[in-house]
Amino acid sequence: LEYLSLDKNFVIERNKRSAYSAKIRILENYINNPDSENIRFLLEIENTGEEPWIKISEETGNKDWIRAGCRVYPAKSGGSLFELRQELPRDIRKGEKFNTEFIIDRKKLPVRGLCRLKFDMVSEGKFWFEDFKSKPFIEYVDLKTTR
Repeated sequence: LEYLSLDKNFVIERNKRSAYSAKIRILENYINNPDSENIRFLLEIENTGEEPWIKISEETGNKDWIRAGCRVYPAKSGGSLFELRQELPRDIRKGEKFNTEFIIDRKKLPVRGLCRLKFDMVSEGKFWFEDFKSKPFIEYVDLKTTR
């Protein structure tokens, strides 16, 4: 059995799915201040899989372009409204952690209501780690007070 990604030439056998896994937790809660233009999230991300995550560079090219990602959805249903990415600060081996910050522009979010933010690792053009049963971090943001 195989998993086909967005890149039709990229195939991962099911028994190798544990190679791509992350543990994501929030270090600082979002700032939902109606006077602020942005909502900020500080995350700690640990590589809990077998494969190292290599920071993109001219030498590595984008063959295995791993980045932290955030998909923003309406809370109840519907497709992604937009996505954000953060580059790796360095190569991340199994068991290593790094911190990253996502800043979300309020103007890109719906004016009112609840949004679902899904933080996960992504291999660009290939797959989200969630596709391999790695648990993303999900946060709901109430935008009732958005100006």
